[in-house]
Amino acid sequence: MAAPLITVGYETALVPSLFAYEAFQNVYRPRHTKNIGDVPAEWQSGIAIASATSQLLGLYFAPYLVSRIGCPKSTAAALIVAGLVHLVLYWSPSAESRLALSLVGELFLGFPCGIFQAVVLPYVSDITPIRAKECVAAFINCFWLIGQLLAAGLLRGFSDIDDDLWGVRALILIQYAWLVPMTILAALAPESPIFLNRMGRDDDALAMLRHLYRSDPLFNEQNSLAMITIMNSHGVQSSSSTGLLDCF
Repeated sequence: MAAPLITVGYETALVPSLFAYEAFQNVYRPRHTKNIGDVPAEWQSGIAIASATSQLLGLYFAPYLVSRIGCPKSTAAALIVAGLVHLVLYWSPSAESRLALSLVGELFLGFPCGIFQAVVLPYVSDITPIRAKECVAAFINCFWLIGQLLAAGLLRGFSDIDDDLWGVRALILIQYAWLVPMTILAALAPESPIFLNRMGRDDDALAMLRHLYRSDPLFNEQNSLAMITIMNSHGVQSSSSTGLLDCF
């Protein structure tokens, strides 16, 4: 479930680097501009800011989405949206308003990226055995670095492509190599027992607790479910009149 952060790391490193990428400069420069590689500064800023802005929206709305359909389904849905948005980015180099279409694509892509960031830590906290929480939480950062390293390596590798159009499109298409399998894995991921209890599905929550702690002979799923019930009840009582804006 943390693997989608590869996409976030990839986009975070890729977008600012594209403006120095020769193929991007040649393809995306305005038609009226005679100087090769002249992408207006306002478009560079707009494209870079669009993704960050919509990531904030994704972070804001993610808790509401997760509270209704759970972490795995939220992640799978966000991955599907990201895959569809990449189709927009794929066709943007050949469009008349290519810079505007690229900005719109980055704006929509930021929303699922914000969801990825918001979902992963609560899911790890809910579903990981206590003795493994610290290691798993620390390993989450590795997926950011993997995405950034992929962006740097692929930019260098694809810079040798003679066709500028495909030099840009290849950087978009390559992401389906991990978007497709991650969508399947997210859809098959186990649901949080805390979410299942909150939805009134105690039998499913018990089954999930047995599955997650099957290697611990001393684990008592009934006691654990009772603690989860108390925690959820307290959470409902304490958060019924509060929201994210109360943090400010």
